[in-house]
Amino acid sequence: MATLLHKRTMSTSSPSSSSWVNSARKGLWGFLFGITVAGGTGVYYVLHQHSRASQSLLTTVDDVQGEANKVRCYTLFNRFEDENLVRNYTRKIERLERDVDTLKQKMATQEQIAELKVEIEQYFASLLAEQKELHQLVKSLNKGKDTS
Repeated sequence: MATLLHKRTMSTSSPSSSSWVNSARKGLWGFLFGITVAGGTGVYYVLHQHSRASQSLLTTVDDVQGEANKVRCYTLFNRFEDENLVRNYTRKIERLERDVDTLKQKMATQEQIAELKVEIEQYFASLLAEQKELHQLVKSLNKGKDTS
């Protein structure tokens, strides 16, 4: 009798499929959350870079306008005592104009930002469609488990 009490029963059944379904569901939600965070971070980065470039461009344009106004004032009142001063101002203006041109070439346009926004929206729409398909698949697996 003592040997019967100490005997263990060994189970050979496999882990339940509900734990697999729960793991798949958690993995899917984690993946979708990660993609959402990564996409949001990308959009934030692009918009931040665009605003920095625009601010830099506006500052440079203001500097060019200020320098041009100084040259106009000096020219109107014939106050140039030194020709080097004129040369220095014209060099500064030319340098600033080159900087403005390079910033204009590097700056993202509104159309590019709009295209990027459309691409991201399409990407998230496809993710939602895939998530709905996976949800239906998990639902059908749960129904199949319940009927057996």
